[in-house]
Amino acid sequence: DESRQRTIVFGGLGMGGAALGDTWEYDGTGWTQVASTGPASRDLCAMAYDPVRGEAVLVGGRDAAGAFSDTWVWDGSSWTQRTAAQSPPGSLQT
Repeated sequence: DESRQRTIVFGGLGMGGAALGDTWEYDGTGWTQVASTGPASRDLCAMAYDPVRGEAVLVGGRDAAGAFSDTWVWDGSSWTQRTAAQSPPGSLQT
């Protein structure tokens, strides 16, 4: 998040290989968990920062049940799911 000078991390795999669904930010000196609600737990998702809208965009990913083709945005305080009309086409191929 360029505007807030933060690195944002969502999801991944935890101990035992379970997908995670928490959000962390790094401010250059330390990590802080900033959310535990939002997108479903997943790994292999893609994230990028949109400087025009001032939000991080998360797309796709997977969990044990399969692939996601959803899109979420992080505004620095909460996650919002975007509708299909607001999302890019396609999904993660497994």
